[in-house]
Amino acid sequence: MQKTCRLPTEFKGADESPLLPDSEVASFKRRAIMSVGSKALSLSILLNLSFALYLSFFCFPLSQSQSRGRFMDLGLYSPASEHVEHVPYVFKMAFLDDTSPYQGWPDDEKDQLWQDMYSKGMAVRIDEESANRLINKTEHAPVVGMEHDYVVGLDVFHQLHCLNMIRQSIYPKRYNSSIIRQDGTIDFLAWSHLDHCIEAIRESLTCSADVSAVPYRWHPETKIAEPDIRSVHVCRNFTKIRDWAFERFVPMTSKRMHVEDGVVVDYSGAGRDPELVLAQKLANPGAHWNKTVHDL
Repeated sequence: MQKTCRLPTEFKGADESPLLPDSEVASFKRRAIMSVGSKALSLSILLNLSFALYLSFFCFPLSQSQSRGRFMDLGLYSPASEHVEHVPYVFKMAFLDDTSPYQGWPDDEKDQLWQDMYSKGMAVRIDEESANRLINKTEHAPVVGMEHDYVVGLDVFHQLHCLNMIRQSIYPKRYNSSIIRQDGTIDFLAWSHLDHCIEAIRESLTCSADVSAVPYRWHPETKIAEPDIRSVHVCRNFTKIRDWAFERFVPMTSKRMHVEDGVVVDYSGAGRDPELVLAQKLANPGAHWNKTVHDL
């Protein structure tokens, strides 16, 4: 069904008499026209551009078949957007007896829960039509039998990977995740990975900018007002997105596989592995990096 557009009503001010005599008003108008001519032209261009954008977004919407999957919340195209379902969800307090299965001291069961959130979501197969609609172009899936399709990751799974890295860093013995070497110096490579993850999550949080209202509750027994994060949010159904992505998992065994002329080419033996070279460089950052356990 075609959407009907209602244009903004033009604002009209009150019809007031001028405060200056007619002759002075005419002179003032001539001077004003000369002084603001260029500004008026610029303003006119800006208003027309804004009006054109308004028309394109709200007055001439795409048909259902055209718009399906094209925008995600009026954002960039994602092949997963047509699988987004918005659902109400009440956040937990995440303290004491109001916690989730992902919380608490780590064990094998919790580790598996975390892995199950993102392990197959950073390499997802999409078809050529979807790939052509991406604003950021991607590569063919470097797996025999999938080489005519393309591969992408969904950013939510990278954020979860990063969050799990930070979680594991709290328990260095269990996960061998300490950034502190035996001599007390800070491992630059391990530290820089965590630093990257913190920044990636910060960017994701500020990008999505959840504006769900968090109410304050007055506690009569303790005479204090506290924010109650157990409030209703409107969330994307993560399970549905994860299932869609996991069903399209691309089992990439090496980042050095590349599709050329429809054939998967393995560059594993061609020179030194660039990732190992970078890791060695980061492992020895030079004299400028002298952080120790005493700097924490």
